[in-house]
Parts: sequence; structure tokens; C-alpha cells
Amino acid sequence: MIRKIYKTKFVGVRYREDPNKRFQGRADRYYFIRYQKGKQVEEGVGWASEGMTPQQASNIRGEIVANIRSASGPMSLKEKREAEFGKRELKARENLPFNKLVADYLDWAKSNKASWQDDRTRYNKHIKPVFGNESIKKITPLDLEKLKRTLKKKDLAPATIKQCLVLVRQIFNKAIAWGKFSGDNPFKNATLNNRKLLEVPDNRRTRSLKHEEANSLLNELATKSPLVHDMALLSLDTGMRRGEVFSLTWQDIDFKNDIIQIKDTKSNRNRQAFMTKQVKEMLKTRKKSGGGVGHIFQNKNGGGIHHVYKVFDRTVEALGFNKGLKDTRDRVVFHTLRHTFASWLAVNGTPLLTIKELGGWQSLDMVERYAHLVPDQKREAIKKLEEKKLLDGNVYKVATS
Repeated sequence: MIRKIYKTKFVGVRYREDPNKRFQGRADRYYFIRYQKGKQVEEGVGWASEGMTPQQASNIRGEIVANIRSASGPMSLKEKREAEFGKRELKARENLPFNKLVADYLDWAKSNKASWQDDRTRYNKHIKPVFGNESIKKITPLDLEKLKRTLKKKDLAPATIKQCLVLVRQIFNKAIAWGKFSGDNPFKNATLNNRKLLEVPDNRRTRSLKHEEANSLLNELATKSPLVHDMALLSLDTGMRRGEVFSLTWQDIDFKNDIIQIKDTKSNRNRQAFMTKQVKEMLKTRKKSGGGVGHIFQNKNGGGIHHVYKVFDRTVEALGFNKGLKDTRDRVVFHTLRHTFASWLAVNGTPLLTIKELGGWQSLDMVERYAHLVPDQKREAIKKLEEKKLLDGNVYKVATS
């Protein structure tokens, strides 16, 4: 059935009626517009029951015709709708709450970052209270400055403050890459205005244990918690990070070659650690008592361990290692064991490159702090040169005035 087309008093605006749809006591009307664009084009604009009027249809047609004449802007109803949809999408993206963006980021991080749980913790504890409900378009360079000041007031370690700021920067970078944010990363202007925004004092730990201190610590832990003792021994003798110790499974242990396979590391690079006699003996004992299945270190319920038990800190305090020490760089914590491992290697003359590989550091810059502990090879080289000259009788005469 061909439905009749009715004209309106507006040029290029017509409508048809649907007798099966009623609106305001009569058949509902569907409006469409006609205009020339090389050829005659006809496009529907909407029902009267949905708010369309002849005047509105005429305004839409007038805008399209004007755009065709000026060769700018949407030149069809389809293009106009796409442009309006794009504007709505852009507005929706700009009004996206920061916490929604973070949820997307953490979903991505779970599959792409070994340290994603650290990102989640930093966000929930330090960033969410400040930015959580803020829309991303409202976060400015000034807000980043305020975030840094807020974190400083919480007496957080300088490295933690930097990690929080870098996390915000990473989240915005991902938002831009995913098309969820169309502006510049606020960090771009923030660092242009303040180049020291991400600069923090060097808070790398300087404390390492002496051999007698390490022995005292292990002996005390052995009486209080064999589990924590074994984790501490492993970190001290291999340089493994806390998370690497927790993640270790029996499949990673090669008793035949005295090798430990370390996977899913902080640097995303697998590496090997080598067992000392003490570590090998400890692992064999633990395997006999635990069955040798799953994680090497398990909680009472058989699940994996995710934190160092407080018995470690209590033992350190009881031994007086941290007495009177306020600076976190000087205090003994579980990570001190890894630092001690590297320090002992350096004192024994191990090249920095070897220390880097054994500890799984990403660059030599990260092990430069141990350089002062390495015996002065330059001085030794000069001494050997001098000894050679003496043996050869090639001693220079010292000029006197």
C-alpha cells in the first residue's frame, strides 16, 4: 500500500501518516526532508510522537543546505547524526570518572604487568581518595601538584610518591592510546611547568648486614618461625625479591644442577639463581616435610604467601638492628637481605655486570650504588704497573729544582 505524502508550509519538508499509530488524537506523522546534492536526496528526520515538528525539520534541512553551499560541516542528515554522535561520545569520554578508567587499566595490567597488584594497591591507598570520583577532563597539571603535596603530608617514602605519580601518567597514556581521552596527558604540561615534579630524593636503602648480624638474624628466626627463616635464607643467599620468593614452586627447583628458575620477575625477564649448600639443604628438608607440590612456601591452609610475616620485623627490633634509626634507608627490612646479597658480592670483587645479572636488575645504573664496595681495581692496576717498572728497572728519575 502506497501511503500519501503531504506537503507542509516549509520548503522541502513533507510527511506521511501512519493510521495505526495515534498521537494527539490523530494519525502519527513521520517527517522527512528533501534537498539537492547533485541529485535530489530524501531523508527521514523523525516522528511527531517523538518530538519532531515541521519547524524543526525545516531547521535541519536549512543547516544541511547551507553546509552544502559552503562545502563545510555535515552535508547530509546521516553525516549530521554521525557528527552529533561523535560529540556525544567525546563528551562521554571527557566525563568518564577516573575510577572507571583505572578499572580498565587494571584489567589490562593483569595480563601485561607482573607488578599489577602493586599498581592496584597504590591506587586504592593513595590515589583513589584524591582522584577517584573526578572526571578525567577535570584533572589538571595543578591537580597533579596537589596530589604530590597530599602524598608528602602522608609521610610516604619518596619512591612511593614517584610511583604514584608515574602510575597516574601511565593511566592517562593508556586512555589516550585506547581513545578514551582526547586531550594531552596532564603530565605533559605539568612537567613543562615543573621539571622537578617527578624528582624525589634518593631513598635507596644503604643498609646491609654484616655476616655476624645475618647469622644472628637467621638463628633467631629459626627458633621463632622456620618458615620465615627459610624465606630469609633464600633471599640472603640468592638475592631474590620478596615476591619472587613467594611465587617459587617446586617445578622451579633443579637439585641436580643446583639451579633455581625465577619466573615472572619485576623486570619481566626470567633468570636463574644458584643454590648455596645451605639453601639446597633447606629446600630438601622442606620438600620432605611438605610433599614437594605447589608453592614452596605456603600458609597454614596450603595457599600461597603474599606478605612477610610480622615475626621478621619483631625479630629485627629485638636484635636492636633498628634502634634509634629514623631514616628508612638505614633500617633493616626484608628487602635488606637482597641488598646484603649484592653488597657481599661487591666486597668480594664480583663485577657489577655479574651482580646485575644475578640480582635481575634491569640496568647497570641500578647496581652503581654497590660500586664503592668493589675493591679499587683502578688503584690495583696502577700498583701492578709500578711493580712492573721496578722489575724492569724502568724507574723514572724525579726532577729537582
